[in-house]
Amino acid sequence: MKNYKLLVPIALAALLLLSVYLLYDSRKTTEEEYQAYMTAAREYRAKGIAVDALANYNSAYELRPSAALAVELGEAYREAGDRRNFRKWGETILEEYPLEVSVYELLIDYYSGVKDYETCYELARAYRGRRLSSDKVESILKDITYAYETLGSYDEVGVFSNGLCAFNYDGRWGYVDADGSTAAARSFLSAGAFSSADLAPVVDQAGDAYFVDRNGNKKQVIQGVENLVELGYISGDTFPLYNGECWAFYNLKGEKLFGDYDAVSALANGVAAVEQDGAWMLINTQGEVISTKTYFSVVQDEKTIACRNDRLFVEDMEGFHLIDSAGNTYGQVYEDARLFNDNTLAAVCVDGKWGFVDVNGNLVIEPQYDDARSFSNGFAAVQVEDLWGFIDQTNTFVLEPAFKQAKDFSDRGSVFVRSRSYWELLQFYSYQED
Repeated sequence: MKNYKLLVPIALAALLLLSVYLLYDSRKTTEEEYQAYMTAAREYRAKGIAVDALANYNSAYELRPSAALAVELGEAYREAGDRRNFRKWGETILEEYPLEVSVYELLIDYYSGVKDYETCYELARAYRGRRLSSDKVESILKDITYAYETLGSYDEVGVFSNGLCAFNYDGRWGYVDADGSTAAARSFLSAGAFSSADLAPVVDQAGDAYFVDRNGNKKQVIQGVENLVELGYISGDTFPLYNGECWAFYNLKGEKLFGDYDAVSALANGVAAVEQDGAWMLINTQGEVISTKTYFSVVQDEKTIACRNDRLFVEDMEGFHLIDSAGNTYGQVYEDARLFNDNTLAAVCVDGKWGFVDVNGNLVIEPQYDDARSFSNGFAAVQVEDLWGFIDQTNTFVLEPAFKQAKDFSDRGSVFVRSRSYWELLQFYSYQED
């Protein structure tokens, strides 16, 4: 019995040694199998034998999964042109290694290469959300900053104002936002620009003119005015009104403030341009004439605003001048001009070519284009021969000339262009990260 008790510890020690040996032998065998699979996979891959390379890679991954091998296998799927399995594999490894930078490098590089920019930026949002950092990813995203998608098509369009733009399709007007979603259904004969008061002037199917909110609902009705034909852009609570014979300025209570003019701009930024008997002049918010001169014309933008940044472009017998509301002149005489859209650069024409000036009249981009629109949200439309493209403020093309017509960029990286018989709304994928 005593001998039996002595044998128990010895047997246990022997079993322990045996288990250690078997574990070591198993690991050795697994390592040898893994290395054999990897060697075969790489040899087949080098020879372009994709089926055998992928089979051996998958066998190796089953034995010893890792982020590095997952990426290598992904690269093999990509080289083989196996798009379906590459995408499936990409979903798998992204779930298994959500914090591995090399996975994002592989997938973002692939999707940018096949021009699937939507997926590319979905991955970019996840990458940034996890606060990862990669020079390769940043370089790829920089290269596709100005890749875009088409959001919709329209017969006619206005300009973006306070996030919305009027559009016409099949004879009726509505509003669309900068991401291409319809904000107000097509139910109007005409539709003007939204102001910061979130009101826009419209004329409905019955010929009635009033202001609507961002959803197209009737919001402000002007009562007590005979022969109300058209309403203009509203600034504060002041707007121009046309009665079929002349224009005057009113408030939302329906009270006439001043006027009767042949033509007017909006009363925006404290100044309006008004025409009487063929001469244009400037007035303030009380309807008082503030210009010491009269002009052939005063430049207005598509919202009918004539003054922005306390700057206007006015035309006399010499040409167009950049002035402030006090009549001070900046820069030189121009052959034509476009009003500032923001506080950056305005388009001007000199010697038949268009360039850009700042608010002090300094030429920042020398005249070189056949036509141009002022900068808006970082970009300007310019025409080269018969086609329009877009430049940034360094005078670098972000979209090469390819369009028959072009509008101004919204703050969401979207813009209306026309390359066929209709207008299209384009949006940079990069803005979908916001």
